[in-house]
Amino acid sequence: MPVNRVNISIIGAGRAGSALACLMSDSGYGIGSVIDKDSDRARALAERAGAVNYASSPAGLYDEFDVLLIAVPDDAIANTVEVLAQSGKISTRCTVVHVSGLHTADILDPCTQQGACAASFHPCTAFSPAQPVITPFYTAIEGDARAVEIMTEIAKTIGAVPFTVSAADKALYHNACTWASNYLVTVLSTAVSVTEGMEPAVPPEALMGLAEQSVKNFFAGGGAGALTGPIARGDINTVSAHIQALLKKDRAAALLYCRIGKHTVNLALKQGGDTQAIGAIDRLFDSVIQDTAHGAG
Repeated sequence: MPVNRVNISIIGAGRAGSALACLMSDSGYGIGSVIDKDSDRARALAERAGAVNYASSPAGLYDEFDVLLIAVPDDAIANTVEVLAQSGKISTRCTVVHVSGLHTADILDPCTQQGACAASFHPCTAFSPAQPVITPFYTAIEGDARAVEIMTEIAKTIGAVPFTVSAADKALYHNACTWASNYLVTVLSTAVSVTEGMEPAVPPEALMGLAEQSVKNFFAGGGAGALTGPIARGDINTVSAHIQALLKKDRAAALLYCRIGKHTVNLALKQGGDTQAIGAIDRLFDSVIQDTAHGAG
């Protein structure tokens, strides 16, 4: 079906729903309704995406839609689907899709029982209102064959690279995304906080450049040989100095440093590092973790 003849409605005007609605609108898709419990937010997105209407509940859905994209928090999907199933808006002509990385298309069963086809469509990217969407990005698709075909075409049209993931692997897939995105933000936030109060100040751009190069190194070599730094070198005196400095500034950061350090030890050993030196670092981490847990140090 030509792009300009596909009508898409959105439930949820948060980061993901807003970004996808705008990408789809900009790619030529017609946007029917924008639904969000915050009517002001729904109106703002509807205006930006050129939607036919907006409303604060699924009862206000524009009747003519081919694809219904549910972009609400994971814990709200089941209730949203139940409301939709009772709304009289679902038919055999529509495809119902959610954007959760965790849930499978099975959570949409109340809609498929009314004849709709269903899929999960999880953009493997981090949408931010402060930054434009960077394309291409990858998006994981799972569901029944017809819905996967439809969403694969939509993904390509909006500048995404679609790939399929099995329903059985959704939880582990989403966990991997959490490590690569959410926990990465936690680590970077900790790195920046460690530099707070320094005079002269450490430019955040310096840390950004280091992080970007580390990520490039990791994926360029498939992970092999990407680890650098004192643990990889077996430099226990440097690691010890880091810990002592952190204990004075932020004990929680010191504990995080040691816990992540223990996993880094395993990577260093896989890269062929000095077993004896790295083993000593591992024992140092254990000692600090134990002492910190008991309030010592």
